[in-house]
Amino acid sequence: MPAAFHVTVIVSVLALFINIVFALRVGQARGRLEVPAPATTGPDEFNRLYRIHQNTVEQTVLFLPSLWLFHAVFHSIWGAVMGLVWVAGRLVYSSAYRKDPSRRGPGMMLTFASSLALMLSALVGSIVALV
Repeated sequence: MPAAFHVTVIVSVLALFINIVFALRVGQARGRLEVPAPATTGPDEFNRLYRIHQNTVEQTVLFLPSLWLFHAVFHSIWGAVMGLVWVAGRLVYSSAYRKDPSRRGPGMMLTFASSLALMLSALVGSIVALV
């Protein structure tokens, strides 16, 4: 397997790991702040952690297929680089949202822009290959 494949795997695992960490934060907050399941609202700290996790899950659904479609079309390390931008965006988003949800924009834009770039690049690359 070429290096680009393994780098894409590593980026995918990082994205999944972030989802696990954010889920664990929600679980810990449930216990500490006494928010019993299945409640999805509680004190402000819980609400923020819950939204960070849920938004990350929502973005992962777009990101992972886009990453692998890009990899399939281009078989390039650039997909992994854009994937690392996504990972960084999630970390920036999480940090900002925890402090002040109104400042989540830059992290969200990094996340969304990298997913969109991967997806559109895979689409355009496939169209070009067909013509």
